[in-house]
Amino acid sequence: MTMLGHRIAYHARRVASHSTITAPGYAPRAAKAPGNRFEPGDVETISLSQDAKHINEILWGTAKPLVFFVDDKAKYDDGYLPGVLGVLSNRPDVGSASGLIKTKGGKALSFEDDARTKLVFYDAARDFRRTRIIPAGTVYRTDVIRGAGLRFDEDLAYCRDELFAIRYAELSGKTAYANRFFYKAGIIFDEESTNPPQADDRRWYFDSAETLMDKLRSSAGSLSKSAPFGLLYLAVQRFRANQNGLIKMCFESLDDSGAYLRELGTVTRAISDDVMFCRTEAISWERNKRLAVAQLRDPGSQLPLAVSMSPLDASVRIAGSDSKEEICRLSEQHCTVICMDAEKQDDGTTALHMKLRMARCFPLEGRHLILTNRYGGKNHVHEALPTGERGGLVSFFDREMAHIDIFETRIPLDPDNGKQVISLAVKIGRRSFAKKIEFSNDAWQNKLNTADPYCYWRLDGGTIVRNADGKIVIEPA
Repeated sequence: MTMLGHRIAYHARRVASHSTITAPGYAPRAAKAPGNRFEPGDVETISLSQDAKHINEILWGTAKPLVFFVDDKAKYDDGYLPGVLGVLSNRPDVGSASGLIKTKGGKALSFEDDARTKLVFYDAARDFRRTRIIPAGTVYRTDVIRGAGLRFDEDLAYCRDELFAIRYAELSGKTAYANRFFYKAGIIFDEESTNPPQADDRRWYFDSAETLMDKLRSSAGSLSKSAPFGLLYLAVQRFRANQNGLIKMCFESLDDSGAYLRELGTVTRAISDDVMFCRTEAISWERNKRLAVAQLRDPGSQLPLAVSMSPLDASVRIAGSDSKEEICRLSEQHCTVICMDAEKQDDGTTALHMKLRMARCFPLEGRHLILTNRYGGKNHVHEALPTGERGGLVSFFDREMAHIDIFETRIPLDPDNGKQVISLAVKIGRRSFAKKIEFSNDAWQNKLNTADPYCYWRLDGGTIVRNADGKIVIEPA
């Protein structure tokens, strides 16, 4: 038996479970002889627009060594299939191959993060972040499918395609992306929009939680690393579709959406921190927002956070976690002025009154915003203190799960009208880290704009205030 045959037989025994059906008396098709190339006639094209039962009938009835999954309105050029088949002909260790998969709107799917490279090989077993989540536009080997007894689930209203793709990726070894060939889908993928039509169907949520996780388990009840990654990928799409003003009315009540979140809590307890906070283009969502998903592991108590520091940066992780993945870095955080004005003080002097906002990623306790006002050859230090106000919040499923803190300070202006330079540092513990002062683009709240280096604000008396590479400069006109 060839090495591929041994692999197929091994995985067929390992993956067999309640959702696995093996055809009696099935013998794997012989591999393509060396030097022979796969041709389009070796491929069974199957439309994903059909119901699962019909797909399975074609999948298990074909005598062809390869299957190509498409959707009815997909667009791809004549060279697409021959190009993908060339990869599979030359590389028997590659279990599936596709070109560059694009959404209906023409954007490359986020998990294809090496789109500029003409040919890329990934192994999901070695790097779960490369797991192929969607089968559209992909050519698979029939003998791997049959050897493992893989079928499209006939009970799921949603996620049947992702279930098939993830289970295949666990078995097949390498997958190839031939990115010079383009496949433009005609269906709307979950990740294509924050408001896909399927987001109005409650089954879209429940099918992606405990139901899907149970179907991804092996016969021993365990999950591969690819499975939690796929579950997180799908959960993020549902959170994006129910963020802030995008809340859907598909749930009859908070109790109904709460039932989904409780199911998702069971799922998140099976997702390690390595997976939850991994850096990947596939989950195009800020990692500090994923903290809201991780919080579902134990919604009754706040997840403990731990801060670690290097000479140049600080980062936050889950306290006690063995994972090296960070939730956020201070260097990636923004400190933005949302309100700035000149105020007359009781003693007759003028002060620059500022309110700044910064997302709550690092614990508020122990985090200090320090502004240094240099003029007359001296540094004058002021702290911007938290006001307790919300500078913005993120809600998911009508529940507040993250927010932005507001800080306020008043910095006296030089009575001699000399040049002043105001800089910012964030102090955590005993260490200070320089940060740029940024300005939002809301013209109703700001006098300055980070995006416009020529923007300035003129005070009474002719003094000019401007933004200079993350510092506020005040000087005579």
